[in-house]
Amino acid sequence: MSHLLRLQNFRCHQDYQVELPSELTIITGPNGSGKTSLIEAMYLAYQGKSWRSNFDQIRCQTSRQLSDWWRVDLTDQTEKTTRTIKYQSGQKSFTINDRTYCRLPLAMKVPVILFDPGDMQLLYGSPTRRRQFIDRFIAQLEPAHQRELNKFNRVLKQRNILLKQDDYSAEELMIWDIQFSDLSSTISQRRRQYLQGISEMLSVEYQQIAGSNQMVQLRFSPGAPTTSQAIMHRLTGSHDRLTTIGAQKDDYKFIFGGSEAKSVASRGENRTIIFALLSIITKLARQQYGDQVVVLLDDIDSELDYSHRINLYDLPSFQSHTIATTLDYRGDHHSIRLG
Repeated sequence: MSHLLRLQNFRCHQDYQVELPSELTIITGPNGSGKTSLIEAMYLAYQGKSWRSNFDQIRCQTSRQLSDWWRVDLTDQTEKTTRTIKYQSGQKSFTINDRTYCRLPLAMKVPVILFDPGDMQLLYGSPTRRRQFIDRFIAQLEPAHQRELNKFNRVLKQRNILLKQDDYSAEELMIWDIQFSDLSSTISQRRRQYLQGISEMLSVEYQQIAGSNQMVQLRFSPGAPTTSQAIMHRLTGSHDRLTTIGAQKDDYKFIFGGSEAKSVASRGENRTIIFALLSIITKLARQQYGDQVVVLLDDIDSELDYSHRINLYDLPSFQSHTIATTLDYRGDHHSIRLG
C-alpha cells in the first residue's frame, strides 16, 4: 500500500510531491531541507493537528512574503482514498473522500506512534511530560482515557478554585471530591496497567537494539492511593488549600541496571531505551489496529553508533508503515533524499 503526499505552501515546501511505499522509508537531508515537515504533514492528515505549532505558523515564508494558505493531500494509491487538509485566512478544513469537516472526526483518525527529539526529555524532563507521553499512547488504544483525562482536569481545576475560597461548605467540596476520587483512581490504575505491561517487554527490546544483556524496567510512582475510597479518605482529612494528591502527581522512572537511567546511562543508551519503548508501543498498537498504525520517527538515529543504527532499523516493529528522518543513511532500506 503506497501513498502519494503533496505539500503546498507548507513550511519550506512551496509545492512538493513524494511517493511513500508501505515499507520502512528513511528521509534524509541537511538541516532545513524539510524532513520534519513531511512527517508533520502525515501526522496532520491522520490526527488533524500538529505537535509542532498551530496551523497559522505552518504557512510558507518565501523571499517576498508569507503565504496566506497551505494545503496537504495524502492519497492512498491502493484504496484510492484521499485526505486533504486546507488552511486559508484562519480557516481550516478536512476533506476525506469528498466529505468536508471543520475538524477531523474521531472515527476518521488513524493511530500514529510519534517520536520527535523532544521525547528524549522523557528521561530527563518533568513528570508532566512523561504523563503526557503515556496518556497519548493509551488514548489511541482506549479513547475513553482522553475523555476521562479532560474531565479529571476540569474537576481538579474547580476543586482547587473552591479550596482557595474562605467560605466554601463541606457539601460543596464533597461533590468535587467524589468525582475527583473516582477519576483519579481510574486514570492511575490504567496508567499502571499499561506501564507494567511495557516494562515486562522493555529489557528484551532494548537488548535487541543495543546487543547487550542490560536489564531495563519502568517503575510507576502513583500520586495517590489505589482505590477511590482511599483517595476520598485522604482528601477529607486534608486541610491543604491545593489538591496535593491524585493522578496529576503520577510519575514513572526508567530503571537501567538497577539504577535510574538518567543518572547512570549515556545519552546513546537513553536514546536506545526510548526507541525500545516506541517499538513496544507500536507492537501493542498493531495488536489492536493491525497495519493501520503509522509510525513517524524524527531525527531517529543521532547519538547512536553504526551497529545500534542497523539494529534499530531492523526491528520488526518498524518494517512497515514507518517513516524516519535522519541527516544521512547508507543501507538497504528504502530512502528519499531532500536538499
